[in-house]
Amino acid sequence: MFEVIAGFLGDNLFYVIAALLALVLVCWFCMTRKRRGPAEVGDGPPAGSDDAVRRQFEEHAAVFSGLYEAVHRIGKGKSRFRQGVAGDFAVRLGGIDGADELKEQLSFVSGHDRWDSAEGAEKMNELTGFFFANGAMRDSAGEITVDSETYAKYDVADGERLYEGTIAAIKTPCWHIGGKLLEKGIIDKKEEESNE
Repeated sequence: MFEVIAGFLGDNLFYVIAALLALVLVCWFCMTRKRRGPAEVGDGPPAGSDDAVRRQFEEHAAVFSGLYEAVHRIGKGKSRFRQGVAGDFAVRLGGIDGADELKEQLSFVSGHDRWDSAEGAEKMNELTGFFFANGAMRDSAGEITVDSETYAKYDVADGERLYEGTIAAIKTPCWHIGGKLLEKGIIDKKEEESNE
């Protein structure tokens, strides 16, 4: 019996090795597919992944323009919690089409009408953390020198134009993501320090 098997293997060694390799590849493919799940096979991040949320946030971040600094200030305790800010954010979020993962990730905002001041500040801080974790950036400078690019990112508090070279204090910083402006900041001419 062993002589028959040895003879068969000797004559067909190439085919036996090829069949074993094919079997190993099929098993590997099936195990990998089972681990990933049928909905995750293909290009792009799986549904509900952090990559999908980040991509959707970057794509729709401009929808929340005008709310970034307000949310940040409430979350950091620099402003009192206001239902209107959280409500406006929830309404804008609800109006986005094709961003189910983003909506699910931020679904906690829908409970804003039940938050007291402490919980509201905590949730706005959580939302601010979400902004930063997903690519939004808040300008950290305290002052700038006005140049030709300034008015693309900042408005002047009193509405008067400042000349290039003027030192301006940043009252509220600008926000951006991936090189795109999300929210203009506000500057004001820096007060001259007196030497008295």
